[in-house]
Amino acid sequence: MTGSSTAGTGALRLGMFPLSTVLFPHAQIPLHVFEPRYRALTADCLAGDARFGIVLIARGSEVGGGDERMTVGTRAVITHAASLADGRSPTDEAQAMEWAGQAALLVQAQHSNIKITTVADLALLEAILRHRTML
Repeated sequence: MTGSSTAGTGALRLGMFPLSTVLFPHAQIPLHVFEPRYRALTADCLAGDARFGIVLIARGSEVGGGDERMTVGTRAVITHAASLADGRSPTDEAQAMEWAGQAALLVQAQHSNIKITTVADLALLEAILRHRTML
């Protein structure tokens, strides 16, 4: 179903992840895919063009179905996927550390926290540090 068009309407049919969070355009969101129906959706996306939809849950839970969804969502694309032998997919290094039996150090969130995951993040960090020294 993912990436197929609806005949005559110009609409695109996408697999849908209903979440209790919003994905804003051009933002990234890590997902921990563990429910069988969403594992199947993810496999379908990866076998096709990797596109899917994310829609905010208005009422209900992310897990188990039976949720009520908002009418507007965001089209997303899978840019990176990993899978463990049991089918779970780690989404960040803290989660992967916990699965490996190691404790992750969690710190209270601050607006100035930055996660370094790419070379581009280093340039952002340098700019933040320069700004702090000028204050």
